[in-house]
Amino acid sequence: RVAVSAGQGVQVDLMRDSSNFGAFGAYDHTPTRNLTMQNCTIRKSAELGGYPRAIDSHTSTDGVLYSGIRFLNNKVYDCTEWAVSGNKWQDVFIDGNRFENCSGGVRTLLPSVDSIYTQDKNGNPTGRVNKTKRHTIKNNKFINMSVDHAIQVYGRKGYQTIDHVDISKNQIDGTTRHGIHVSDVEHFLIHDNN
Repeated sequence: RVAVSAGQGVQVDLMRDSSNFGAFGAYDHTPTRNLTMQNCTIRKSAELGGYPRAIDSHTSTDGVLYSGIRFLNNKVYDCTEWAVSGNKWQDVFIDGNRFENCSGGVRTLLPSVDSIYTQDKNGNPTGRVNKTKRHTIKNNKFINMSVDHAIQVYGRKGYQTIDHVDISKNQIDGTTRHGIHVSDVEHFLIHDNN
């Protein structure tokens, strides 16, 4: 399920409850899968300013993963938060994009173990964080990331890792934090970045 909203260019989410998605379809925890966003331009308007995020997900449920998210050959300007933010995304492919004058570039992460996003479908705390795998972030250009990292892949220390990450052939020109930041990631390759 995907919505276009004033807060994000594209919201990639799951049908958790009405606070995450307006009323369409059943709240059955169905996640977004097999989405390609390609050859799009996202920029600020004179009336509304910049989007907080070009594409993102807010929520997650224990045992449910987003998968097959492809963000390809897009141009993203002036996002006021992370341009791309993926919460519990698996089989992620972010390739050939240009990010310019954004707060942060690309972030994939796992939720905090004590957040509501590790609860099961009935709202019960599970005390666990689900593992995700296969994140590829390559051939992207980042220009002037004003607040956060250009690229961040963020597992949860002491709880769960993100596995099989490839960050390669990216160009980073100006960031106030790290160009590339990985935390609690296993089996990763970072190469040929500039």
